[in-house]
Amino acid sequence: ATLGFNVTLPDDAFDQVIGDFDDATANTWTATGDFANPAGADAWQGTSGEARVGLRAVSTCELNNNANGCDAPTGTLTSPGFTVDAARPYLNFLMGGGNGAAPVGLRVLDMGGTELASFTPNSCGTSFINGDDDWVSIDLSAQAGNMVQVEVFDNEPGGCGFVSWDHVHMSATAK
Repeated sequence: ATLGFNVTLPDDAFDQVIGDFDDATANTWTATGDFANPAGADAWQGTSGEARVGLRAVSTCELNNNANGCDAPTGTLTSPGFTVDAARPYLNFLMGGGNGAAPVGLRVLDMGGTELASFTPNSCGTSFINGDDDWVSIDLSAQAGNMVQVEVFDNEPGGCGFVSWDHVHMSATAK
């Protein structure tokens, strides 16, 4: 899927995709908690929002058809390792949720599990991705040539304990 809905994509948005999340059962990321053992392609469904890239985004508010409510689902998704290319040093992704203090967000880890960078959203009012204002960029140029992993996490079962995200990719430009 290469179509963006209510978001602008950089020219190289599909050159090094780390995660597109269009099919929960075809995902190659390591899942824990409520992300483990998805029942079908729509198990992580995040399509009620106004923006996404491709068929689906992910929203813990919609996880497993919202069987446990918006805040209750917790867990992690960790990408396979990948090499940071000096020509594409920016990790770009769409993300919303949390309240700035809730333990939800995205971390970049070295292959030993040490945190190199992180982002915690502060948009508790909406449980989905709105549009271009939800693009986030992390400059990984200091890691060029090194292997890293991305971990999306939701460790908050209470208030503002939700996160929505989509299209994690490396780019030549910050979004």
